[in-house]
Amino acid sequence: MPYDQCVRRTMARLSGISTYGLRDCQITDEAQLKSLSKAATFCQKFPYEFEVVDIPRGVTVRTIEERYLEAVANGRAPDVVVIDYLGLMEVEGHLGIDDWLKLGHIAGQLHEFSRTYNVIVLTAVQLNRPKGKGPDEIIGLHRIGRSSLIMHHATVGIQIETRVDEETFDDMPYHIIKNRNGERGNHLLKKNFRSATVIDREPYVPIQDDGVGSFANVTLKMEDISAQLDDHGWNK
Repeated sequence: MPYDQCVRRTMARLSGISTYGLRDCQITDEAQLKSLSKAATFCQKFPYEFEVVDIPRGVTVRTIEERYLEAVANGRAPDVVVIDYLGLMEVEGHLGIDDWLKLGHIAGQLHEFSRTYNVIVLTAVQLNRPKGKGPDEIIGLHRIGRSSLIMHHATVGIQIETRVDEETFDDMPYHIIKNRNGERGNHLLKKNFRSATVIDREPYVPIQDDGVGSFANVTLKMEDISAQLDDHGWNK
């Protein structure tokens, strides 16, 4: 996403003003102007920042790693790296390989990059068309398009549900279809794309049973062993 579009959407989200209003400089009243001023002040005072790196189609994981290390060398080590999106990337030195194998290789390299530098990597992938209208056919790992190897390397997989006449709904259901370190499940978000806003609609409630035995309902009395760990020098 180009820098100017990213800034516009960020300011729309913080101020609640339409992205089109910001684009066309159509601030309709004093309240909107005050809200925009508060958003600008917040950006100046907030201790975190993000950098938009506009790289053309065909970028490799090595290029992303070089940009990451450049940011670290300049004293601003990123906590999160967002790639828009995986399907536009290429594999260095592997020209002519099948598309599914290429995407799986890229996903594996991104996983290694994430673990090596202990940084969160977020990206998006395409979905296949569902074979039917049933819930099991619409939602699941089988919907991940072009390569099943992508999700093999992912730690968490989230699928946004798309319904008929989706633009008429003010909510956005999503499903956690893979989670190595926690529960799977689903949740509803409230969306307002005019102001680039997606927020919680209701508290998240983890699933109670995954069909193979869940720890969600288990109550255990945990013993505090921190003193014993200190004796062995674990926390030093």
